[in-house]
Amino acid sequence: MTRKEILEIGNITRGRIRRHAVFTDFLEMSACMISSFDPVHVQQRQASLKTLLQKYHPKEKAELYQAFLNLIEQICENVDRGCFEDLLGPAFMELCPGGKGQDFTPPSLSMLLNELTVPDGQVLPECGYFTMNEPTCGAGCISLAFAGRIQELGWNPAQNLVVRAEDVDIRCVWMSYIQLSLYGIPAVIIHGDVLALKEYDRWYTPAYLLGKWVWRAPMSFAPGRNRDDELLKMASEPTYRAIRMLQGGLLDAKYISPERMTIQQIQAELEREYQRWNDIAANGCQDPFWPDGVNMNLVRNHIIYWYRILEERRSGDVQVSLFDSAVLTPEQRPVPPEVPQGYMVAGCTYSDRLKDQPAPRLGQAWRISHLMIEEK
Repeated sequence: MTRKEILEIGNITRGRIRRHAVFTDFLEMSACMISSFDPVHVQQRQASLKTLLQKYHPKEKAELYQAFLNLIEQICENVDRGCFEDLLGPAFMELCPGGKGQDFTPPSLSMLLNELTVPDGQVLPECGYFTMNEPTCGAGCISLAFAGRIQELGWNPAQNLVVRAEDVDIRCVWMSYIQLSLYGIPAVIIHGDVLALKEYDRWYTPAYLLGKWVWRAPMSFAPGRNRDDELLKMASEPTYRAIRMLQGGLLDAKYISPERMTIQQIQAELEREYQRWNDIAANGCQDPFWPDGVNMNLVRNHIIYWYRILEERRSGDVQVSLFDSAVLTPEQRPVPPEVPQGYMVAGCTYSDRLKDQPAPRLGQAWRISHLMIEEK
C-alpha cells in the first residue's frame, strides 16, 4: 500500500465528506475493529464503530473496509522484510496539516535516537524485556524505530519489548494503536494529557493482551492502580476477580460476575446473545479475519454457556462447561444450529470480504501468535 493509496482514502466519499474527516474516520474504524480483542473496552468500541459507519453509504463502507485490509497486507509484507515503517504518519501530516501545531519526528531522526539509546553490545535487561515510553507519540514512529532496533540486535520485539505511548490527540492515539497492533508489539496507548497526568482512555494492543503483559508490565499513567488494568486482570484471571470482588466496591458497580447474577439477569444475557446470532445470520458480520460461520458458532457457544449458568443457578448441581452439549429445559429456546466454520452469509455488504484474503495470509499479517512463541 503506497503513500498515494493511503492518501486516496480521503477521497472515498468523492467530496461529500472532507478528506481529513474521512481519513480520521478510517483511523477510528480501524482502531475499533482491532480493539475487538479487548475485553474491557469491546462494547464501548463496537458502539463507537456502529455510530461512525452510519454516516457512510454501503459502497463507501466497503471501500473503507478494503482500505483497512490493504493496510494489513502492507504491514504483513513489512514484517516479512523486517521493516517497521510508519505508514500513517506522513499521510496524516498531508491530509490534516497544522491542526494543532504538530510536527512528527522524521524516521531518520527516530532511528538515530534509538541507535544512541540502544547501542551495539547492549545487554537485554534482567527482566527479559525493554520498556519504552513515548509521550506525545504522534503516529508511533519512535516506537516503531525502537522495535526495528531491537530486531536488528537479534531480539524479538513481540517478546522483548513493551511500549507505553501517550498523546492528547485521539487521532494520534488511533494511529499509534493501529500500527503497533498490526506490527505485533505489546503496547498500551493512552489518550491523555501528559503534563497534567490526566487519562481519558487507553488502548491495549492484541499482543499486550495475548501475552498477559498487564501482569508483568502494567502501564499506570498516574499514582495508584489503574481501573482498566484491574478490570483486565479480572477478565483474564477468575481467581483474581474473585479476590477483588470479595474486597468489595473497588471498581465498577455495573459489573456483576455470572456467579452473582440473578435468573433474570442471566436470561437477559441469553436474549442479547440470541439477538446477536440472529443479526449475524441475517446480515453477516465485519470480522476481517474469520468467516461468519466462526462468529455464529462462537455466539452459539456463549448461548450454551449461559444456559449452563442458568441450570446451575436452578439446581446447584450442574457443572459449568462452555463445550458441553446443550440440554433443553421446558422454558429453553432451541439452541441455534452449528454451521460450517467457513460459512458466509450471502447478499450482505461484507459477503465478499474474505474472497481475496485467504485466512492463513491474514493470520500471518498479525504475526502475533507466531511472534510470541518464536525463538530469538
